[in-house]
Amino acid sequence: MLKMVDFDIDGTLAETFPVIFEAFRKTVHDYSGQTISNQTILATFGVNEAGMLRELVPDAPATLMTTFYQNYRAAHHLIDGPFAGIREQLAMLHHANVKTPVVTGKGAESCQITLFALGLTDDFAPVLTGDPEHPNKAAQLRQLMTDNNLKPAELAYVGDTVGDLENCREVGIHCFSAAWAGSVDLPALIAAGADQYKTVATLTRHLAAILNK
Repeated sequence: MLKMVDFDIDGTLAETFPVIFEAFRKTVHDYSGQTISNQTILATFGVNEAGMLRELVPDAPATLMTTFYQNYRAAHHLIDGPFAGIREQLAMLHHANVKTPVVTGKGAESCQITLFALGLTDDFAPVLTGDPEHPNKAAQLRQLMTDNNLKPAELAYVGDTVGDLENCREVGIHCFSAAWAGSVDLPALIAAGADQYKTVATLTRHLAAILNK
C-alpha cells in the first residue's frame, strides 16, 4: 500500500519551463551579454540553479543569484497555475492519508517561489531540493524511505523525465511518469519503458484504484 507519493515540480505540477528559460536567459544576458538557447539551459539540468549559473556564467559576482531570483519571480507571469487536476489529485491523496513530499532538483528559494506562485505551498511536506554540486534526487528518495521507515512498495514518485525514472529504479521505487506537459519527451519515456500517463486525471484514477484495493 502506498503511504507516500513524492512529486517533481517542473513539467509535473505545472508547465514551468517557459519561466525557467526566461529567467536564465535574462540573467545570463544581464551578466555576460550573451543570449543562450533553451537547449544550453537544459544541458545544465541536474544540479540546482546556483550550480547551473556557475556553469553558464563563470566568475560571476555574488549579486548573480539575487538577480536570478528577481528574474525568476517575475517570469511566473507566464503561467496561470498548476496543471488542471493537480489540486484534485493532491486532495485525493491527502484524503487517503498519503504523504506528499516534493523532491526536486530546484534550489530551495526557487522551489518556494514556484510553489507560492502555484498556490501549493501548503500541499507538500517535506520539500527536498537540489544540490549545486551534483544531482541528488536518488539520495533524497533514499532519505525519505529511511526517515519514514518505508519499504520501496510504500513510496512512489511522480516525475516527467527519463532521469526521474532512472532515479526511481536506482532506489527501487515505482515512477509514475507524468506525460501531460507540452515539454515532455514522450518517445524517450516510451523507449525507457516508463509507466506513463498522458493526463493528470488518468493518474488520479489509477492512484485512487491502488489506494482503494
